[in-house]
Amino acid sequence: MIKWELKKLIKSKSTLMSLGVLCLVLIISIFIKPTLETENNYFDDNKGFVVDSRAGLEIAKEKFQMKVESLEEQANLTDNDKDSKILKSMAEEKIKSIEGMNYEEVGFWQVFTYRATNPLINIGMLVIIMILISNLYTDEIISSVRDIILSSKEKKRALNSKIVIALLIPIVIYSIYLVGVFTITYIQKGSPVNGELEAVRIINHISILKGNPTIVENVLRNIAVALLMFEGWAMILMLFSFISTSSIGSISGFGLFIALTKAISAVKILPSTLVLMFSYSNYYDLMFMFNTLIGSYMGSINIFGYNMDLMNLAIVMLGAIFAIATALSVWVTRTKYINR
Repeated sequence: MIKWELKKLIKSKSTLMSLGVLCLVLIISIFIKPTLETENNYFDDNKGFVVDSRAGLEIAKEKFQMKVESLEEQANLTDNDKDSKILKSMAEEKIKSIEGMNYEEVGFWQVFTYRATNPLINIGMLVIIMILISNLYTDEIISSVRDIILSSKEKKRALNSKIVIALLIPIVIYSIYLVGVFTITYIQKGSPVNGELEAVRIINHISILKGNPTIVENVLRNIAVALLMFEGWAMILMLFSFISTSSIGSISGFGLFIALTKAISAVKILPSTLVLMFSYSNYYDLMFMFNTLIGSYMGSINIFGYNMDLMNLAIVMLGAIFAIATALSVWVTRTKYINR
């Protein structure tokens, strides 16, 4: 059944459209990158946009020293509140690992990390997932194949195969994208060296970076969380495809879900704990601020007497949304509702 679903998907116009979107995202990614450690561009009120003309190594050494000094200031905090103590401890941990060290070439990893998880690919994946998955079941209704499936002895297998395909789509598409941007970055920036060095070397929000991960650990964590987010989208869309009568209906339901999670984070009359939880786990904000939020310390909340890190809780919620959407998709296929 899975092979049959795959063949049908490969031959569909939706797949061609999705590949077109993926190719467009890869082409655009050739031209996007963060400001490198060897670059210093800024806007001056009098001069306008200014490009630092100094040697790249000189700029990089200065930036590295500024990061060390920033961490030292954070480590010398005298505030006694809980968050200040945590930030101070994180800074001390980072200083120990980079103390006495100098700038090393990290251009490849800085560009690849940015390209691997950024708003462009998040929006691209959102569009691709909507195109491919919103039609997985609703197409059967339009083509009248649904009645054949539901009256068949292989009904359970046929419907389960659609869920499996929905699970595989984000993995396959995102993997192709990662291979593509890795290749592009390799061509542009050379070999991926010094990935074992500290992640603070390639990011700007060093003061709130949790722990002291290496560059490779940081990018792998971000990729894993991004994939979890994409899988959540896929299963929510699969659920709406099962309970809708058209692809427009399933996409509308999915859009409403994203809007609802964003709305909860903005409604101040709700319990503050609930608002804080959705402030960092709603899909809208994660799409556009993924690299800033994931792996950062954004404070903690008390739940049933336990202090829980907000970003760890956000990741747990992403996992819970994915698991619940998957379970509901399976449940719907076992109920009479699928025969509507």
